[in-house]
Amino acid sequence: MQRLDAEAEDDLLLRRWNRLRMYVRCGLYAHHSGYIRLYVKAGLAIARRDIRPAREVHLRVLQTLLSTGQDEALPWSWRNACLDHLDLPVANLTPLLAVDDPVALRAIEAGVQRARDGLPALPG
Repeated sequence: MQRLDAEAEDDLLLRRWNRLRMYVRCGLYAHHSGYIRLYVKAGLAIARRDIRPAREVHLRVLQTLLSTGQDEALPWSWRNACLDHLDLPVANLTPLLAVDDPVALRAIEAGVQRARDGLPALPG
């Protein structure tokens, strides 16, 4: 019975993560940047519990934050907050990619820098 409970917990965590991803990507609660932190933390929990492969999880978090940060249809403050949260997924990906795929790691780092450089310093 305990195994079913663990599976149910894993399923709930995945559903929560996907729901938070939608909130972040669509800027549904753009006045509450805490949803970004909740999304990133849920991804960390999924990777730690080995519900999904860590590389897949961190890449998805990174891609969601990058896409949102570059989406000009969203408020500047939300885009900026998403770009501010890129460091953790990049830090989590670094040991996973540094040896096996350093080219991908450099591409990710360059993409993050381009996204940050592309966001105006002030909304306008």
